[in-house]
Amino acid sequence: MLSRWWPFSGLGHTGWVARSKLGLGGGADRTGRDRRGNTTHMGLQAKARRSARLAAMCGMFLAALANASTRAAEDALVRIEASVDQRVVTVGDPISYTLALTWKPGIAIFPPSREGSLGEFEVLAFTASEPVDRGDHFLQEFSYTLAIYAVGEHVIPKLEVSYSDPSGDVRTAVSPEMSITVESVIADEEPSLRPIKAPMAIGPRLSRVLLVVIPAIGVVAAVLSYLLWLRRPRVEAPSEADGEPQLSPEEQAYRELGEIARLDLLGQGRLKEHYTLVSEVLRRYAGRRFRIHTLERTTTEVLTALAPLLDDRQLFRAIGAFLRDCDAVKFAKYVPPHAEQQKLIRRAEEIVDACAPPPQPQTATQAASAPMHPDPPSSAPLGRISS
Repeated sequence: MLSRWWPFSGLGHTGWVARSKLGLGGGADRTGRDRRGNTTHMGLQAKARRSARLAAMCGMFLAALANASTRAAEDALVRIEASVDQRVVTVGDPISYTLALTWKPGIAIFPPSREGSLGEFEVLAFTASEPVDRGDHFLQEFSYTLAIYAVGEHVIPKLEVSYSDPSGDVRTAVSPEMSITVESVIADEEPSLRPIKAPMAIGPRLSRVLLVVIPAIGVVAAVLSYLLWLRRPRVEAPSEADGEPQLSPEEQAYRELGEIARLDLLGQGRLKEHYTLVSEVLRRYAGRRFRIHTLERTTTEVLTALAPLLDDRQLFRAIGAFLRDCDAVKFAKYVPPHAEQQKLIRRAEEIVDACAPPPQPQTATQAASAPMHPDPPSSAPLGRISS
């Protein structure tokens, strides 16, 4: 009783009245009223709190109801169903993932397109069927072939599909997530590895043997290599006594270009073969003239090797342009104008004449035995370099 009337317990009835007037709730029950039936200040606060909670609950309920109504209306307009052919796969297995999209008439669908990946899954293939009219709705399926290369639990993420409702507003429908379990291709049991072998101990006797045998093997290999080098076949340069004297790089190039001109490949419609043969003649000439490797190399590699050997930059650019023009016909199926086709051999002769070293003084015997030289190009040479 003292705890109930404290701190005015010593005042009797006066203390109880004072506590009621001060709103301290003296003698108030759970309804917030005192013994005389009057509502205390604390009772009013409790009622206000209960009213606020009730209003908040009503608001949440109405919002949830409105959201559910809106979603139900959207679901009625567009619906997406997702399915996979298998939920448990091994690493790298193809997974067939299908999206079935249904929508009501009057809805404009913006279908999904293939992407490089779908979350953690790589898209191997993508196909879309034609929309099917089912009367009250349309149906279209989008099929993905997926693959994943990591073991564990993985989720095919939600896929958003945009659409335009009858009022013209653009909305989005979302597909459900799909969980996939990826297992290892190895058996369930843990593969056991053999223990690491201890290093082999080499005894003192074996060490001495190795110190003698290894150098001996090296000496024998060196001797055999030298003997094989001595017995290699030697290629001797052809001499004039063996037949026709060896032609200079320029003479050889002029002869080969003349033979190509007599084949009349352009008249037979064999354009690519004509450009290939002329290009090879110039490549062989550059290889002999400047002593570089030109065959089985790209044009860029040939020009890189030729650049430090040519001081005449105009001549260097002419050679580069000639080889690139031939590459365009050989590899890019380019068909140049007829006038350029007819000038190809003349262009090659001009380059050969420009690259030729200055003539050396000849004796009377050498002049009499020199092979016939084709007429020089009618146009002015591009330039000369020092031999």
